Amino acid sequence: CAAVIIGLLIHALLVYIGLLKIFTKISVTHFLKSISQAQLLAFSTSSSGATLPVTMKCAEEKLGASKEVSSFVLPLGATINMD
Repeated sequence: CAAVIIGLLIHALLVYIGLLKIFTKISVTHFLKSISQAQLLAFSTSSSGATLPVTMKCAEEKLGASKEVSSFVLPLGATINMD
C-alpha cells in the first residue's frame, strides 16, 4: 500500500509538474491553487463526472482556458478515464 502511494506521489510530482513547467508558463503554485477546489471535490466523491462542472469553472475562470476548449477537452478526458 505504501509503495503505491509513493509511486503515485512520484508520478504526480515528477511527471505532471514537470510537464506543466515544460509546456506552460503557469507557476506550479498558481496551478495548484487554481485546481484545489476541483481536486478536493474529486477526492471526496471519487467521480470525475461529478466534478466536471467545478473543473470546467476552475479551468475557465482561474486558469484562463476558453469555454470552447474546456467544454470539449474536459468531458472527453472524463469519458476516456472511465475504465
